[in-house]
Amino acid sequence: MAEGWGVVGYGLIGLLAGGLLAVGVAWLCHGRPGRADLLSWWTGAVILTTGLLFGLTAWRIPIGPYPPGYTLLVTAYVCALVLVFFVDLRVRRIPNVVTYPAIALALVASPFVPGLGAVRSLVGGGLSLGLFLLFYALAGPFARGLARFQGREAPAVPFGFGDVKLGLFIGLIVGFPTVLPALFIGSLALGVLALGVLVARLVAQGRQAFLSTIPFGPALVIGGLVGLLWGNDMAQRLYVYEGTLDLAVSYVSACAGDWSALLRII
Repeated sequence: MAEGWGVVGYGLIGLLAGGLLAVGVAWLCHGRPGRADLLSWWTGAVILTTGLLFGLTAWRIPIGPYPPGYTLLVTAYVCALVLVFFVDLRVRRIPNVVTYPAIALALVASPFVPGLGAVRSLVGGGLSLGLFLLFYALAGPFARGLARFQGREAPAVPFGFGDVKLGLFIGLIVGFPTVLPALFIGSLALGVLALGVLVARLVAQGRQAFLSTIPFGPALVIGGLVGLLWGNDMAQRLYVYEGTLDLAVSYVSACAGDWSALLRII
């Protein structure tokens, strides 16, 4: 664990970075931000959230026990997730200008991440991508079928392709098997968010198509952050037969890298 002052110092750096991220959020939501955007409560929320997450990063992944490059890499992932969280929360959109570079960085950096590696990262990303592509394919028919059953106009598709790309990014940065509990935590966060939105809509405006008002991205970001910062602990506690998992990963590596080795195993 990092020293207390190191955590506090990194958290203060996070407050400064949060100011820049707040400008980025406002720009991604509405174009060039005006004074009203920069002085809104959204700006304060971005700054405080970023400072808190930087402090958690320094606490969980301190420089010293971990290579400095790894801490900085996790910090970059945190910044990307903060941008996605607040942009999707405000305008129901996950910007490609954030997700595409983040995915590229995860693909390049994963072979050098302690405890992750290219194989675990790609397996986690592939599993997450497959699940979210399935959700994306089913979201539209489900929303239209529910609207037809209730006798109302079909809402906008509640699950977009931006969520698919976000799911891929989270799978790449946390890897397998951590992606499974990370997605589970994201689904719990989504349930809490959906319940809150549903209650608010029922109280304020009566029965509405609440599915179209729930952003999926923030819930996925929460699961991704938990997996990113607590992933190793989660994997060790949830998977008792870790030796079997390591053997499976080694086997996949042999399949991908050396067919002669694969033949010898068989």
